[in-house]
Amino acid sequence: MEDTASIVLQEMLKPYEQVVEDLYECGVTVATLNSKRKVDSHEDLIVAALFLKRCLNDFRAVWRLLNIGYTSQAACIAAATFEYALMISVVSGRVDRARIINELDETESPWKASELCQMEVDALREEAKINGERFSKADSKKAYKSLYSLYKWLCKIKHPTLLSVQYDAGATSTRDGEYVIMAAPDIDVLDLANKYKVLNVLIGRLHAAIRKFAFSMGLEHEDSRVTEWIDRFNSISLAWVAANKSLENVQIPIRITLNK
Repeated sequence: MEDTASIVLQEMLKPYEQVVEDLYECGVTVATLNSKRKVDSHEDLIVAALFLKRCLNDFRAVWRLLNIGYTSQAACIAAATFEYALMISVVSGRVDRARIINELDETESPWKASELCQMEVDALREEAKINGERFSKADSKKAYKSLYSLYKWLCKIKHPTLLSVQYDAGATSTRDGEYVIMAAPDIDVLDLANKYKVLNVLIGRLHAAIRKFAFSMGLEHEDSRVTEWIDRFNSISLAWVAANKSLENVQIPIRITLNK
């Protein structure tokens, strides 16, 4: 079943192939670039690199699952990857936070997803301040709500809710409204919007994480490998925008709202 699903879905997901390839390879090579702060010599980068490695594993797994039709399963992994990517962003350049992680029980995380989202928004506000850009309290609230809602959307698929399992049963539904209890990929075009959204959420988080990791390294811009890497990394955003044209007029079947 998966082989047949892959033939169908590879064509549907083809607009994202180059984006996924470039983002993954930029994540693999970033730590090898010439920089002022070496990854193996600074506590924040040592910790962040571990989370980056995990994110890249997850990213490939999500991409493979989407290509063989297992959207809900890809979303479950993506929900965890969302947090790992945020950890990269909030730890890179912050030795104090890396020490909090190192001093904690290695089976525990020091921050909840909501706190990670707020820390990310705080960093965006600081970056805007440095660049002389406006970032009001209202902007902060909006940015937090937008970021956290993406995580909650993934969690709504991951958590054992009736909505999630009813939707997942659609992959084996019959014409008379019944369904078969068996594993099966979902190749319905109606599910394509959810595949796109899972992928887009993950691309956005991983791109932001790699950007922060690279910035915290202090890349040597005179180095030719660094300039080539930057050019490739910057091209991802343009390719991503082009890929998202596939989302025009597509409705997301599973939606959530936040009360706060």
